[in-house]
Amino acid sequence: MTTSRRSHRPRPAHSEEPVHDAPDTIPSEEPATPDPKPIEALGLEFAGPLRRFYAFAIDIGILLMVVFMVAPISGGRVFSPQAGIIDVFIFLAYFIIPTGLFGRTLGKWVAGISVVDDEGNKPGVAVAIPREVVGRFVSTITFGIGIIWVIFDDKHQGWHDKMAGTYVVVIPNSGGPGFFGRMFAPRDDAQPDQTRQQRVGRPTTRRKRRNRRRN
Repeated sequence: MTTSRRSHRPRPAHSEEPVHDAPDTIPSEEPATPDPKPIEALGLEFAGPLRRFYAFAIDIGILLMVVFMVAPISGGRVFSPQAGIIDVFIFLAYFIIPTGLFGRTLGKWVAGISVVDDEGNKPGVAVAIPREVVGRFVSTITFGIGIIWVIFDDKHQGWHDKMAGTYVVVIPNSGGPGFFGRMFAPRDDAQPDQTRQQRVGRPTTRRKRRNRRRN
């Protein structure tokens, strides 16, 4: 009796599936921060030398008023030859603190101008200190050439502005009392001239009655 032998093929113990390597993860690229715009691209108007001198004259006048009012009642503690160092700190603080925090002193506020940095923001106290201390000292000690440089510079920057990276710009619809705020404001020739009624204002009550009688 013949027995048929079946050929048994060896079977793999475990069916191995091809392993695919995971694709390399591409690192997410961070969005590039835009480059800061130059001061010209912000559309700001640089304050001219006449307007800046006007603001500086007001600041000096305010300081002189404070000196003459406080010196007689201070007993020599301030604004006297014995208090020279204190006086210097007071004068520097008048220019540094308002310029750093608000971008303007009282004189600049009346003239409608402000100090800004390259991005058009307030400079901050850290920038106002070298501008008002080191910059003005260098601009003044060189026979005032650093101050006069405002007249010839395209952006009306003095040496103290260039050292601190600041600009003095005009702030529209800003300033002190109307007369002083608009004294050096540029005139818009594109607008038509105002009529006499617009310059004077509304007609008075007597004029209204007269117009009613005529009608």
